[in-house]
Amino acid sequence: MAQWGVALTLMDNPHSPIPRPNLAPGLTAIQKAKEILMTGVPSPLRTAVGRKAIMAVSGIVLFGFVLGHMFGNLKLYQGPAAINVYAEHLRTMGEPILPRNALLWVVRAVLLAAVGVHRWSAWTTTRQSWAARGGRYEVWTAVQADYAARTMRWGGVLIALFVAFH
Repeated sequence: MAQWGVALTLMDNPHSPIPRPNLAPGLTAIQKAKEILMTGVPSPLRTAVGRKAIMAVSGIVLFGFVLGHMFGNLKLYQGPAAINVYAEHLRTMGEPILPRNALLWVVRAVLLAAVGVHRWSAWTTTRQSWAARGGRYEVWTAVQADYAARTMRWGGVLIALFVAFH
């Protein structure tokens, strides 16, 4: 541990040959290094990139559900027997290892967790974006964002309203 103390002292010295890491405002190199040493790695929940990655993974889970749900509902066009067989298959997935409906409830719990994590990361990332800006722009022009990126927040709200209605 002694070598860490020397390295931390060198990193905190502005004249040190060791490059200073990019730090959040208010954190010194020693505080950041102690956080990394205590936890192993910086928490992805604290960074915008980490929260966006978490949002992407939860979005993929939710998109996978939408596709599976759509393909399952297409059984409706094959007649009542096909949709009944599909519904029974959903209830008996995992048998005989798992009890009836167990895997279905696990999928439901994962979906609820994915919705919660997705909403939380979207909200905190949006709030961080608003806080970083400091105020409204006098004149706003899209520099690099395309139409999909600019309307993604509203698309999420519309999908949430549809799910509530559905």
